[in-house]
Amino acid sequence: MVFVPYTNLDQLLQTWQNAGIFAVVIPFILIFAVVFAVLNKSEILGKNKGVQAVIAIALAFGALQFDFTTRLFYAEFFKNIGVGIVIILALLIFTGFMGFEGQDKGVWIMKLLAIIAGFIVFLVVLIRSYGNVTWLGSSFWSMYGGYIVLAVIVIGIILLVTIGGKKTP
Repeated sequence: MVFVPYTNLDQLLQTWQNAGIFAVVIPFILIFAVVFAVLNKSEILGKNKGVQAVIAIALAFGALQFDFTTRLFYAEFFKNIGVGIVIILALLIFTGFMGFEGQDKGVWIMKLLAIIAGFIVFLVVLIRSYGNVTWLGSSFWSMYGGYIVLAVIVIGIILLVTIGGKKTP
């Protein structure tokens, strides 16, 4: 049999998908890295990296035995996180046009807006990722989601006005 190199990237990615690289290997590496980093940084089990690696490997293999981890969560989460990153970048570009960079109060407002937007995008990504599996995708959000968003915006404006105003002696 003659080895034929891949002529385009699509064929290579399809071969990797058929081999289980995206469904097994990459989630395994991600889970292992996160668990190992948490164990290493927190030093819960001491500084023995061998023990930390064994526990991280065991937890990574244990998480991959469930179809929810690889097929449902990762496929949805990474698709939604890509959209979330695009939204945050667009927000940063648009707010950059407003010209807040020279003012101290403007920089503070920009940082606050970026934190709030990042938190909202993170929540939306989690809700969309878990939506088909848990109560987050139920009719609760379609019925009350608008009210919750309105309440958060009103509370944010109230905090911005009361905290951000000038202090008079």
